[in-house]
Amino acid sequence: MPISIRRPNRANRLMRGVALGLLASLALAGCKKDDTDSGTPTGQTDTNHAPTISGSPPSTATASATYSFQPSAADSDGDTLSYSIQNAPGWASFSTSTGVLSGTPSSAGTYSNITISVSDGKASVSLPSFSITVQAAANSAPALSGLPLSAATSGSLYLFAPTVSYTGTAPLTYSVTNLPRWAAFDTANGRLSGTPAAGDAGTYSGIVISVSNGTASASLPAFSITVSQAAPPPTGTAYAGFTYTRPAARPYISLDHYAAVSRTAASYTRLKAQVDDVVTVTRGVPSTATYDQLVTALNSGHYGYSAVDSVIMFRLTGDVAYIDQAIKMVDLFVKSENALINAGSMPYIARDSYLEVGQFMAEVALTYDYGYSRLTDVQRTTWSAYAEQAIYNVWNYSNARWGNTSRPWSGWSVTDPGNNYFYSFMRATQLWGWASQNQTWLNHLQANEYRLLVPFFSVLAGGGSREGTGYGTAMGNLFENYLYWMESTGEDLSASSTHARDTIDYWVHATVPTFQYFAPIGDQARSSMPVMFDYQRKLMLTAVALSPTSAQGRRGTWWLNRAQVTDGGSGWLTGRMRYNYDFKFDLLAGTATEQAPTALYYDATGTGALFARSDWSTSASWMHTNAGVYDQSHAHEDQGSFSFFKGSWLTLTSNVYSNSGINQGVDVHNVIRFEAAGSVIGQNESVSSKTVADSGDVLQISENLTPAYSRNASRVSSWVRDITYTRSSHSLRINDACTIASGVTPVWQLHLPVQPVRQSDGSYLAGSLRITPVSPAAPTVTVVSMPTVQSDIRSGYRMELRGPAGSCAFTVNLTAQ
Repeated sequence: MPISIRRPNRANRLMRGVALGLLASLALAGCKKDDTDSGTPTGQTDTNHAPTISGSPPSTATASATYSFQPSAADSDGDTLSYSIQNAPGWASFSTSTGVLSGTPSSAGTYSNITISVSDGKASVSLPSFSITVQAAANSAPALSGLPLSAATSGSLYLFAPTVSYTGTAPLTYSVTNLPRWAAFDTANGRLSGTPAAGDAGTYSGIVISVSNGTASASLPAFSITVSQAAPPPTGTAYAGFTYTRPAARPYISLDHYAAVSRTAASYTRLKAQVDDVVTVTRGVPSTATYDQLVTALNSGHYGYSAVDSVIMFRLTGDVAYIDQAIKMVDLFVKSENALINAGSMPYIARDSYLEVGQFMAEVALTYDYGYSRLTDVQRTTWSAYAEQAIYNVWNYSNARWGNTSRPWSGWSVTDPGNNYFYSFMRATQLWGWASQNQTWLNHLQANEYRLLVPFFSVLAGGGSREGTGYGTAMGNLFENYLYWMESTGEDLSASSTHARDTIDYWVHATVPTFQYFAPIGDQARSSMPVMFDYQRKLMLTAVALSPTSAQGRRGTWWLNRAQVTDGGSGWLTGRMRYNYDFKFDLLAGTATEQAPTALYYDATGTGALFARSDWSTSASWMHTNAGVYDQSHAHEDQGSFSFFKGSWLTLTSNVYSNSGINQGVDVHNVIRFEAAGSVIGQNESVSSKTVADSGDVLQISENLTPAYSRNASRVSSWVRDITYTRSSHSLRINDACTIASGVTPVWQLHLPVQPVRQSDGSYLAGSLRITPVSPAAPTVTVVSMPTVQSDIRSGYRMELRGPAGSCAFTVNLTAQ
């Protein structure tokens, strides 16, 4: 989620309106008693009177001092009263029986839209909403806390930041004694950090961190750090590191990859028109506005707007109006985040396991770097503290904290370069490392993360992602990171392997002949049906920008000139992005020379995906199958599955017809479904394999899928699938042989967009696909409507074949008509 946009909680507003309307109707209606009630004459009614509430809550409080307010309430009917509150400050407690709001705030801040209500059980009334502004206390002594780690490893980042408790207003200064020679110390926040080298092994004792406000000081107990020698990385597999020269002056982050665009190009004028309008809208928002008010002003015409676009336009034109817009936007965002932190809530940057930290930090870091001379000292300090804590929390997940609250998290994917989260963590760290000139973060990337990243992709032959084609489009984020790093340092991480260039060919072949869809592998993002979105276009643009003059780059340009991005309706866009927040990627430099692909099949062995077609015309037939590594959470139990396309989808996973796009089980794929005791035996993480032979007209694929059931080998001991694709007849022949235990039933599955109908010759016709069961000669055929077996699936059918008991051999011919 970009910094600029958060959807307003419309559902909450609607529910609140419904609830208040219901209470009002109850109050008006009253409550009729039974005629036999001796307390009321027969035929009369007892009308309830709403309670009353009054009082003037104090609008100010002082940090470290007690705040208290109790409203006055009465009920003329003598009913028992109960109190409730909305938007209570995190530091306060509230009594539902007395209405007392009390507590001791620890720091300055403003808490708005507080509403206290009273109810007699039938009707409710409220005080006017009010705010409490907490003012800083008079100068007081600071206090330090925190437990530094006592161990470090050469080549790995060590980082410790103390927590300070302070209610005064005088500025704080930190100091340290006995600082290790390999470490740096920040006197503005007390952060000790560094990456010890191989020669720094040993114990560093008597380290003391202190803080002072000029009149009083506090210190942590003395501590020691023992540095151990790291084991050497395996020969030939580790990232060797790179020595670079820092730029002499800001900006330190290069945006040169966007700068080559012609100022008359449609992509440039389209982006500039958007940013110009955003500048105008932002100027109309008063300086006293909140971040949410700015977002509301931008949302109507520029949903998802990113301050990065303003920074890019400043880089391209030098017009300070653009960088001033970015500064205003980011400053309001950081203030909003700090308000959440001060209230004890989780900031947006930390939500969903820091998934969006890369996008948030791109806006903060680029605006900080390019607008540094126009920032106030307070902005520089505040933004820096916020950013440093965010990056620290990503890599030190067990010790993460926000403000005075410990916020440890799982550390999901911080060591998995095959996962889309990892690329977000990389971007945040590299961009803030450059913007702040904090060498600790840049060293951390080179000493740790790049030593995972480079070897991982050096063996991912054929390109693509093991997350599939949905979440796998996060490769575009990885390649964007490469561009930032290459332009800023001169080091091209993409050149360490062929993966980035291979990924161009992966997507060229993964795209169906009509250029509107791609192979539906793994969880699908944005849309369950694999239609082209900006995601795929961005991936190709960034990959081509890394190697624009290579043969792959020229084939990528060929694809970019033809791929059709959905316009959200029944039409398609060619040669441009659909969404305004992606316009900037159309500025990326490619090659003016396109080169048409000629290969008729592509085997991406690193992911296990294979794609093939009859020719490169839009009327060609196309197929894909999976047999390889299954090790990612967004991948599916689809080893051995296949898709078939000619003019439209003939057969493919039923996941494309789901609401969620994340149906991962074998029951939605074109595989054999093995059942035992009424339950489906699922595939497990594994490494399947295949061999390929192509004679020109006939492509023969033989897949060993036995490893997909290695954890259930006692029930499914072998499964081999042979796929024969004949281009001239646009046909597939699927031949399966498997060995199963007694009590296991194999069900051969084919998922179809339309219902198959049996023909007089024993074949079945499903739209333009003819299905001919060959073996067993007389299988039991069942056709299942998928919405009847999975509520998440909207349409589609599953054709099931069963043979004689104990048999596990199937042959089926599929022919496009």
